Amino acid sequence: METGILLESGTNELELLKFHVGNKCFGINIAKVSEMANYSPVTPMPGSPDAVEGIFMPRDIMITAIDLKNCLQRGTMEPSGFFIITNFNKLDIAFHVDSVEGI
Repeated sequence: METGILLESGTNELELLKFHVGNKCFGINIAKVSEMANYSPVTPMPGSPDAVEGIFMPRDIMITAIDLKNCLQRGTMEPSGFFIITNFNKLDIAFHVDSVEGI
């Protein structure tokens, strides 16, 4: 039954942002996404885990960039694609992905 109303209170609906890492498709709760940004170079952090690409500062906020391809043990991300900037428990994190398909 299509009502045209998205995420009405009490419906237990969830909106996802669909994205790709390599040839795999994933989704993230749109409520946790602050913004999306084109890839920009990051500053490496010495001694950090391999999955941490580094940090960058869009709009004077320091954000940690995570290489999702590395987290999924599928290699490392190329210097292209997008950052999905999220906020979990008051912590800003950017996930580096190949492409974003939509909501």
